[in-house]
Amino acid sequence: MEHDDALRRAQAIMQHEFRNEALLTQALTAAHRVELEDGHFQSYENNRRLAGLGEIVMKLVLTEDWLLRNHSCAALSDLHVRLLSNHSLSVIATQSGIDSCILRSERLQYLTAVPPNTQCTTVKAIIGAVWRDTNGDQATTRDVIANLG
Repeated sequence: MEHDDALRRAQAIMQHEFRNEALLTQALTAAHRVELEDGHFQSYENNRRLAGLGEIVMKLVLTEDWLLRNHSCAALSDLHVRLLSNHSLSVIATQSGIDSCILRSERLQYLTAVPPNTQCTTVKAIIGAVWRDTNGDQATTRDVIANLG
């Protein structure tokens, strides 16, 4: 999928229009490594830093909802494990269609499907990007999380 098409489709899936599309591009760009001529590798982090932020933001949003519902501490732990596992996030990427918006590195171009760990990282990165794009607006971030599934 072409870059502009991927951005449009991702924004439609999330039902959020980015003010700063560079954040969305970064979130959708899979991290990769390139072997240099001297045999060393150059890493391109791309969406990993946003994914770190996104994971924390998702925990924050889930914890806020948990507090409002007055559930047990065990329920919070179960919620985090159930909804934020790599498997759950890769399922969300596939079911929402976000996986088709991932901007693949050359290494991933030849695969028929985006690997689950890349899907998971991308979902987290999208949430981190939304958080930054909205200056930490929890309501908008919560809506995007809900729209993704």
